[in-house]
Amino acid sequence: MYMSARRPALILFGGVLGVILLVLLLLSSMGDPPPDPSTAPLEVVANSPDDGRCLLNREDVAAGVHEVAVITESSGATVVLRDEAGQTVFQSEDPQVPPADEEPEATGVELVEGQYTALCQYPDGTTGETPLTVTAD
Repeated sequence: MYMSARRPALILFGGVLGVILLVLLLLSSMGDPPPDPSTAPLEVVANSPDDGRCLLNREDVAAGVHEVAVITESSGATVVLRDEAGQTVFQSEDPQVPPADEEPEATGVELVEGQYTALCQYPDGTTGETPLTVTAD
């Protein structure tokens, strides 16, 4: 049986191309690594007094200093973060001040191990809340 010299070259080329494609596929599916749990940013969304909602982007983080960004979506809500003793550890700025046309400003807050509550207080008196667990670092 006669084997063309081109056939082994094509098989080798196909194998190399397959390996390269597999590596590229694996690298593209990795994405960004998750943030460090002790510095992961928190985002609180107070989007509607009708629903009395208060949404948090994470259910738990590790103890440490965390940036807190508040998104009120024109609801006029004030956001407060309280520890398990009921002490306020973070409060958003006055919602009556007209917002600038820019990203919400994040503020750092040091959180120690324990249970916290994010509370969204709307101008009409309704509130929404969501829990946050802070674990030991």
